[in-house]
Amino acid sequence: MADQQQQLDNRYLPTVAILTPGEMGTGIGIMLRHYGYTVATQLHGRSEYTVTRARDAQFHCYPSDEDIIAECTYVFSIVPPAEAISTARRIAEAAVSFASTAIAPEHPPAPLYFLDLNATSPATARAIAALFNGINIQLANNPAGRKIVFVDGAIIGGPPKLDPHNGEWFKPNIMLSGPLKLSLTAFNEHDDATTLVETEEDDGEVLERVLGVKWVGNEIGQASGVKMCFASLTKGLTALAIESFTTAASLGLLKPLQDQLAEKTPLISSFVNNAIVQMPPKAYRWVGEMEEIADTFHEEGGFDKTIYQGTAEVFRTINEDTELGRERTGLRTRGKTVEDVTTLLAEGMKHRRERLSRAATAVDPSASKTNPKLAEALSGLNIAEEK
Repeated sequence: MADQQQQLDNRYLPTVAILTPGEMGTGIGIMLRHYGYTVATQLHGRSEYTVTRARDAQFHCYPSDEDIIAECTYVFSIVPPAEAISTARRIAEAAVSFASTAIAPEHPPAPLYFLDLNATSPATARAIAALFNGINIQLANNPAGRKIVFVDGAIIGGPPKLDPHNGEWFKPNIMLSGPLKLSLTAFNEHDDATTLVETEEDDGEVLERVLGVKWVGNEIGQASGVKMCFASLTKGLTALAIESFTTAASLGLLKPLQDQLAEKTPLISSFVNNAIVQMPPKAYRWVGEMEEIADTFHEEGGFDKTIYQGTAEVFRTINEDTELGRERTGLRTRGKTVEDVTTLLAEGMKHRRERLSRAATAVDPSASKTNPKLAEALSGLNIAEEK
């Protein structure tokens, strides 16, 4: 049966909050709304671009995080990696604030499930879990306090999209891990009249099915670990391709390089040519993701951080030193071809080298532009270096 024929009765569905609605969060929210869920967010301090996107997606906008604590059953954190901990702290602080002023309910309130779906390291996931454990202990004796259940999560793939021809959704892989599954939310724990109609599924089981969730383990950090290891290959390869293609373009050899890749490694050729063009609007988020990968491989695998700190710098340069850093999905003007991406990157790298050279000269006036390889080659010979 096509997905469009499987919409649920929204009178019996809990509300899902998405923090904050970027491209991925908005896509997931639109899919949930298609199935009948109420999707909410909180937009205080967000950019006009984000506010417009959330309103266009018809998300309900709460005035405060305390409203999310009061009204929602699930909170999805889908933010740039660098904001993962601060976003969790926001919800933790709101839970304490809400419990301090709320009237104690007749029955203990249902738990609030916090799904961290960010591209962060297992260590970051465990730190956030510890934060919520501390909040739960703090609120244990407050009858209005809601227990927060932390679920480690990760997303692999692009945002959900509805195929208008067959009514089915393309969905990314959403992986979760942790000791408690969503099916334990017990939305109807104290009131059998609010059970889902014509189904024996708990509301959490329904949400898992709608999202296409894959559980990868019962430990916090396992879902994040899969994401880190996967992204190290895909986005790491993209970073390598960016350096390779940009250097080839500077040498006037981009086309011969692409021809060789297409002939010898067609699958890699197809992947990197597409990835380079799709990358610009995401570069700012990938900086933090590469840093999280560096931490993961160091803390969990024992490797040096050098490789992925270097890939982080590739994406940082794109975001901060080129016009590509201003690109946003749906509003693209530059970098829509490999040739344009590499042209802009070559210009950005030139400006970056000049900036670093000026900084080095300011510190050490004796610093010169002498080519060390040329100096080595001519060492001991009575040949003047070409200027």
